[in-house]
Amino acid sequence: MFVHGLGSGPRAWHPQRIALQGHYRIVTVTLPGHGDSPGPFTFRDAVETVADAIEDGCHLVGMAAGGTIALMAAMSHPDRLASLTVSAPIIRLRGLATMHHRIAPVAPVGLLKHMLHIPELSSSAARTIVAEDLATSGRQVIAQGLAKLAHTDLRHRLQQVSTRSLVVAGRKDPQGLEAAAHTARLLPNATLTVADDAGRMWNLELPNTFNRILTGFIDTNAEQSPTIAVAN
Repeated sequence: MFVHGLGSGPRAWHPQRIALQGHYRIVTVTLPGHGDSPGPFTFRDAVETVADAIEDGCHLVGMAAGGTIALMAAMSHPDRLASLTVSAPIIRLRGLATMHHRIAPVAPVGLLKHMLHIPELSSSAARTIVAEDLATSGRQVIAQGLAKLAHTDLRHRLQQVSTRSLVVAGRKDPQGLEAAAHTARLLPNATLTVADDAGRMWNLELPNTFNRILTGFIDTNAEQSPTIAVAN
């Protein structure tokens, strides 16, 4: 199961669905306020959306704020997960980031991307996906999500995550790498993997690398026919 991030959607995991659907059963959900899912966005509702889709033996995958939601779902349903993978999860916002939710409702698209740490992607297809997902989500939902993130601090709760976990990040994403390293240190059963040529949204930019690392981890933790849960 794949979990998408704030202002994104299930299409953000399209390269993974195409490459992996012949080997795994792929499950995707749409978080509140994104796509055709009604808002407002709250972490409670987002976690419930993911939890409702989890089946026993599920491999849960999340990126950025989707990683935050995946971590929270793992706290609630540790016995149902076979593994957890999070890429540059947000466990605490700092500094000016906590003020972004006040600006988001009037921010231009370029500033929204900056707030969400979305890089300028080299792939035109990836740029189209990101732009259309941002437009569909809307500034109000992004502002709601940033407001919730501004008051979220998972550092003292990560000890609750007993699931075997992989924390990943791209070396070209310094902020995401710092967050990933911090998360891996706090999780009781985690491994940190860094992809040298990768940035923030490397599942879109370097799908083969992302898929290789992900499936290598999943296959070592599969006790039954694997399911990938994607939450966007």
